[in-house]
Amino acid sequence: MRRIFLIQVTAALALVATAATAQAPWDRAPADARTTALTDTDRPQVTLVESVRLTAVVTAVDKPSRTVTLRHADGGLEEVTAGPDVRNFDQIAVGDTVRAEYNQSTSIFARPPQSGASSAEGQSISRAAPGEKPGGTAAVNQEATGTVEDIDQDRRVVTVRGPQGRTQKVLVAPDVQGLENVRQGDEVVIRHTAALTIVVEK
Repeated sequence: MRRIFLIQVTAALALVATAATAQAPWDRAPADARTTALTDTDRPQVTLVESVRLTAVVTAVDKPSRTVTLRHADGGLEEVTAGPDVRNFDQIAVGDTVRAEYNQSTSIFARPPQSGASSAEGQSISRAAPGEKPGGTAAVNQEATGTVEDIDQDRRVVTVRGPQGRTQKVLVAPDVQGLENVRQGDEVVIRHTAALTIVVEK
């Protein structure tokens, strides 16, 4: 479920976000992990954490076309065009290092009925100050709550009705504890946070 939600990066980060979402060689950090536990109501909880990084070196800058050529860690070259909203483009120079780090955490847990099916989202964006090297951070926080419609304990299948009224059958992994405590009418909550930070430095 880590890809249920996608981080929304604005044009302020387009310079490196474009490279990052292409076929650039992202390096996974050792922090990647999946854990299971019980909530304070003895319902199951699963948490997924992921951290990936990208480093590239600027090998060419075409200011009229606002195009930058990046050399990735594997030696591959890639051209990235920065839109007009990318601040401080003129500060980019050959030899600069571009660093991008993407971190996300998703927590999925069951709880007794509280608020009913719902969804919410918040975003924050910061950019480099005028005159500095381009960079910034885009972050998103999202939460969706569904209702348990049915449970097949033998097959470990839970049917959940989401905020849009659609139902989905979810297979619960054998290592997830507390499934026997989940009841029809309980809520399933997905909380997701993600942040993409981009830094251009000499």
